[in-house]
Amino acid sequence: MRASTLLAVGVAGAVAVAAVVSGVRSSGDDSPAATTAVAATTAATTTTEEIPVGDLRRLPQPAAGAYAGHLVVFDALTCQPLRIVLPAVTKAASEAPPICNIWPSPGGKAFARTGPPELVEVHVAAPLETAGTDAGVTFAPGARDGALTITDDGTVAVCDGARVRVSLGGRVQTLLAFTPVEGVFDERCVTGALGTRVVRLGDDRRTLVDVRTRQVVRRLAQPVLAPLAGLTSAPDGLVIAIDVADGTPQGVVYAADGTVAVPRRPVGAATRFRKLLLARGGGAVAILTSRGWQITSLRSGLTMTQPGGARVTDVAFSPAGDAVAATTDVGILFAAVPGLAPTALLPGTFQVVAWLP
Repeated sequence: MRASTLLAVGVAGAVAVAAVVSGVRSSGDDSPAATTAVAATTAATTTTEEIPVGDLRRLPQPAAGAYAGHLVVFDALTCQPLRIVLPAVTKAASEAPPICNIWPSPGGKAFARTGPPELVEVHVAAPLETAGTDAGVTFAPGARDGALTITDDGTVAVCDGARVRVSLGGRVQTLLAFTPVEGVFDERCVTGALGTRVVRLGDDRRTLVDVRTRQVVRRLAQPVLAPLAGLTSAPDGLVIAIDVADGTPQGVVYAADGTVAVPRRPVGAATRFRKLLLARGGGAVAILTSRGWQITSLRSGLTMTQPGGARVTDVAFSPAGDAVAATTDVGILFAAVPGLAPTALLPGTFQVVAWLP
């Protein structure tokens, strides 16, 4: 299954009114699922004629006051930072060091990162725009089993396919070791962050267990199907457990009391995850795989992968969970949650984004 966003533009009179239309595909099949009108802007005819129909650059830039908080983005070539204050849509210098990959904690209180040029040493910073500390572990997306986990107190968990290592303040412990089967992903590599705890799925498949204390953190209303492929939480404590029991990833969102907030549904195509993000309120989930980013609405089931044919390089949900920012080859795309309706584009060449209050 390949999902894409197609854009159609209509022109009226001497002034082009670009109505940007998102045709995203259902994450459960290969047929177009819906076509939704998502935005309109007025631009000079000479400008729109220079941009191909369907190009994201047809979108308007974000209007002042349209979004709250600020972005910290990092240049696609140098990994150098830039701060974008969203209410005024102004740019300012950032004190953050160069960052080429970033993983935020569920509450946005801590960040794991790797830097240029191809460094795999993980550093932890809280807040983001500080020097950070060496976690004492390494992580190379695509070369490890399971996504990196970071909690709100800066605890980092990584798996190398045979052991789960946990680091806090540079002190590293191996909390789980097992004999891997060649070519087979072991779900024991899967960890998630819930507040300040690193959790895994319990043996009964109906509990989330603290990997350090073995204490049950949350009981789930229904068991998670096997095998488990991904586990992460949102800032409000919602948890998504993603299984590949049917050969494609399916996710169930659980509320803080363990009840099912969003029933099991498809969340993409690939089965190995490098990074997972769940929006506050459970409106959407974003997954980085070897095929790139897959952003799925958990309400409509629609998935966005290559909006307007552009490659998505990183994703961040707004602190309120009502919008998503995605760095692409042509700029930062903004879309509404949960419907994933593209609303604006901020031109630039960035590869990493964090959305902060």
